Amino acid sequence: MYELLKPVEKRDNWIFILDHTIEFGNQKCLLILGITLERFMENRCLIKHEDMDVLQIEITSKTNSDRILKTLKKLVKQTGVPKQIISDYGGDIKRAVRLFCDKYNKTTYSYDVTHKCALLLKHMLQNDERWGSFIKACLKQNERF
Repeated sequence: MYELLKPVEKRDNWIFILDHTIEFGNQKCLLILGITLERFMENRCLIKHEDMDVLQIEITSKTNSDRILKTLKKLVKQTGVPKQIISDYGGDIKRAVRLFCDKYNKTTYSYDVTHKCALLLKHMLQNDERWGSFIKACLKQNERF
């Protein structure tokens, strides 16, 4: 709760990371994380959860590009215009970010290539027994944290 309510510094060098994360039945969670460019560079582009600020969480049963764009514009009033936005190319997010970048032309939109790599791996290996075992091992490892 502290992360959600703490004041965020208004700056012109935020990097936003957007994704739809958890689905609750027919509801989705839009998560917007932020990291400053300085922190990103200090960490030599290797970021961890603790390097990020939770900037916005929105749970909704209806998600579309207009709603995401409205959320981004509202967030900018608190944080300042971001230097960069990173996301997967999910249709509604992609359209919203492109519209945002049209309005705020100093913001760069970057594709989260890790999403693409993960999807390619999943597609290539989904029928491989060893892949299933690997995923189960990862989930068990994650439970320990």
